[in-house]
Amino acid sequence: RKISPFAFPNARARAVTVRAGFKSVGEFARYAKLIRTRHKLSRHLPSIVASAIASIIDSAIWLDDLITARHIDSTSVGAGKWEAGFDSRFDELAENSRMCQVTGYRSSEFLQWRFFQGPIPDYRVFTAGLNDDCNKLAGYAVCRIEAGHVTIDDFFARDDDAIAKAVLCRLMLKLRELGAETVSIELLASASLLKFLKRLRFRKRESRGFFVAYNDENLARLISDSDQYYMTTADEDQ
Repeated sequence: RKISPFAFPNARARAVTVRAGFKSVGEFARYAKLIRTRHKLSRHLPSIVASAIASIIDSAIWLDDLITARHIDSTSVGAGKWEAGFDSRFDELAENSRMCQVTGYRSSEFLQWRFFQGPIPDYRVFTAGLNDDCNKLAGYAVCRIEAGHVTIDDFFARDDDAIAKAVLCRLMLKLRELGAETVSIELLASASLLKFLKRLRFRKRESRGFFVAYNDENLARLISDSDQYYMTTADEDQ
């Protein structure tokens, strides 16, 4: 659905945003997860001890992700892979996704412009297909890695429930290929999806308000319900 302008103001700009007629409808928050622990442990322990303990903890993190992936009904979603860019499958996904009532339109043209024509050239695109139709995407994630940290700048799926959760599980297992120590994602999403992030051991960090301006009172109930929104960093002006 099309909505009026929206904004992600920081604390200093919040009052100005409200005076301009915008209303707060949700919280745009960053969630982070530890994948490898050696670097963090080595700050407090001798190197040999840190390495030994990290191998145990890291294996437990991987096992927890694997168990979660197997617990989720993910038979309809493929294992996932890294891709070089965006194609017509992303257009089909944008047209048919039921991610939420209110979200940005993610065509292949937009994604190509947003991520591969900007100042950051080293994005990695993860995709997971549908097992019953290899020409259709179950979902994708656009990631960048800097100094051992993976930032998921966009995540999108065919729905915000079973398929999205399965794609996230596939992604968590695949991220280890990048040698990442931590991973984070900033988003506004349904309570169900945020609860699943918590199950994947993501922890909430800093947050910002998400504000919308509108003049159609018939849409007030929809627009004021944060559960109807899905926004990621891809939806924010850079």
